[in-house]
Amino acid sequence: MLELRYHMRENQSARQNRELERQFYEIQRETSRLEQMEHQTRELEREQRERIERRRMALAHMHQEARESLQQLHYSLSQSEKIMAFSKPAIQEEDLLASSQLRTVAYKLVELGLANLAENIFRHISILRSNEPQSFRDLALLLQESTNIQYNHIIEISDLFKKVILGEWDNRFAEIEVTALHELNWFLFRFHQQQQIAASLDNRLIRHLHVDLRIVLVWDTDLDLHVIEPTGEECYYSHKNTANGGMISRDFTRGYGPEEYLIRKATKGTYTVRVKYFANHQQSLTGATTIMVYIYKYYGESNQQKEIVTLRLDSNKEMIDVCKVEFDDDVKRKSQHIRTHCQKFEYEYSSKYYL
Repeated sequence: MLELRYHMRENQSARQNRELERQFYEIQRETSRLEQMEHQTRELEREQRERIERRRMALAHMHQEARESLQQLHYSLSQSEKIMAFSKPAIQEEDLLASSQLRTVAYKLVELGLANLAENIFRHISILRSNEPQSFRDLALLLQESTNIQYNHIIEISDLFKKVILGEWDNRFAEIEVTALHELNWFLFRFHQQQQIAASLDNRLIRHLHVDLRIVLVWDTDLDLHVIEPTGEECYYSHKNTANGGMISRDFTRGYGPEEYLIRKATKGTYTVRVKYFANHQQSLTGATTIMVYIYKYYGESNQQKEIVTLRLDSNKEMIDVCKVEFDDDVKRKSQHIRTHCQKFEYEYSSKYYL
C-alpha cells in the first residue's frame, strides 16, 4: 500500500513537472513572439520616420527649386522686354540670354506639371525667337499633351510642326525637320488626322513609323547624347549606327537640339543614357545648364510610355551618366504598363529627389 501511494505521488509530481515545463515553453514562445512583434514595430516606426524625412527633404528641395524657378522667371520676363525685334541688324547677348532663360524656365514648368504657365512662355518665345525651329516644336509638343484637344488645337499643332518641317532655317538647324516629321506623323496617327493633313503635305511624308525605344535630348548648351546598348555598343555622333539597329540623329553643336536615339526593335536589357558636356560662355553667365531627356517606350504605338528626366548641371564634368532605361522585349507585356526604371546617379548637380 505504501509503495502504491509512493508511485502515485511520483506520477503526480511527474505530471506536474511536465505541465510546468509545457507552461514554461509556452511562456518562452509567447515572450519570443512579443519580442519579435516589438522588433517589427520598431522597424516599421523607423522606416516610417525615414520615409517622412525623405519626403520632407524632397518637398523642401522642390520648394527651393520652385522658388528659384519663379525668381528666374521674374528675371527672364523683365529681361525679355529689352529684346529687340529680329528684323534689326544686331541682337545683344543679354537679350539672347534672356530668351534662353525663358526656355529653361518653361522646361522646368513642364516638369512641375504647370503646362498653362509653360504654354504662355513658349508662345512668347515663338515670337521672340521666330528664327529658331525649336521655338515652334517646343510649343507643338506641349500643346499635344493637353487632355482636352479640340479640332482647332489639332490644326494649330499640325501647323506648328509643318512650320518646322517646311521652313527655311539656318544650317545649324539642319535635319531638325526629320525629327519634327516623325513627331507629326505620330500626332496624326494618334488623332486619326492623316487624311485631313495629307492634302497640305507631300503624301510621301505621311507615314507612321513606330519604334521600340526613343530617347530625345534637349538642352540649353552644347551637349552630345550617348546611349550604351545592352550589348555594350555605344551609339553617339562618331558612331551613329549600331549592329542592333540603333541610330542617333545629327549632332547639334549650336541651338537646343533635339538629338535623338532610335531603335526599331530594341534588345532586352539595360540602356545607359549619358551626355558629354561642353561648358560654354552661357554656362559661365547662368551658373548652370539644364538638360531634359524624354524617354519613350513603344513610341508611336497605342501603349506608348513616356518619362521625362531633368538635370541641372553645375559641374564641368565632361561625361555625365543621366539614367538607365530597362527594356523588356516580351511581346505579352507590351499591352501592360511597364514603368521606365530611371535612376539618377547621385551627382552633386542632381536636380530631383526620388522617393
